[in-house]
Amino acid sequence: MEENYRKLLEARGKCASLVNVYTGISHSLRNGDATYTLDEGNVKRVELIKQFKIVDTFSERIAGIRTSSPTQLKVQTNIRTATRSYLQDNLPTTAPLPELKEINEIQKRRLEESRVAIQAQKQEALRTQNPSPSLPRKR
Repeated sequence: MEENYRKLLEARGKCASLVNVYTGISHSLRNGDATYTLDEGNVKRVELIKQFKIVDTFSERIAGIRTSSPTQLKVQTNIRTATRSYLQDNLPTTAPLPELKEINEIQKRRLEESRVAIQAQKQEALRTQNPSPSLPRKR
């Protein structure tokens, strides 16, 4: 059982790492960043789901080990229960990525917002460089 438990913990560690990477890719794509591609996100999602299945498999193996010890059986049951809870808590993080059409629309919108902001900055810079002529003062 110890070997399966060690492998279970290793697999959970990989899951945690992949969840962080996948979440970063997902946020990046939803924000219209060009840091990652949709294909990269989908590859990470598949890796993550496979890793979740590995975690589940190891917990099933542990739960399936025959024992006559009530204490050992309780430990096995607790490992299985904890793993199920872990998977239920973390599976929602693998929500599907946005579709390519949605990503393109977000990127277009961000590009337009950037153009507007740059134009406003240029207008402001011109105003500060060329102040309007002052009115003649009355004496």
